[in-house]
Amino acid sequence: MMNPIRHTTVVVAATTCLLAALARADITPGQLTELQSQVAMQQAMAMATMIAIIEGCAQTYPALRPAVHGAYVELGVDRGEDRFSKAIGACVDKGSAPKESECDGVVRLAGPPQNHRGLQSFFDAASQTSAGKMIASCK
Repeated sequence: MMNPIRHTTVVVAATTCLLAALARADITPGQLTELQSQVAMQQAMAMATMIAIIEGCAQTYPALRPAVHGAYVELGVDRGEDRFSKAIGACVDKGSAPKESECDGVVRLAGPPQNHRGLQSFFDAASQTSAGKMIASCK
């Protein structure tokens, strides 16, 4: 079975490539709108997963809070930080959290992806740790 974090990355990447190919294809405006909404939904899911992972790391290792706050600012969601903190704090499994150094590496990769590689780097780093297990009960 495919790792859910890895699965999200694959879906976002495939959808992005599909949209690029279809931009040159003969599709109707309705089909394009539908595809764009699917991409937006996948991006929102990827962003929510990214936020859950970095917040889970901050919940587990308070020393990472300043770096996580910086990621929130960079992602443009710092106004909702308290809300995310409370919601994720209620469901995160701190016993499954990666080591602090691994969490620190994942947090440093969090940010708005400039391209597919940026997003893939974050989810590859997260999937190599137990970050997915840490937030499994948050889904």
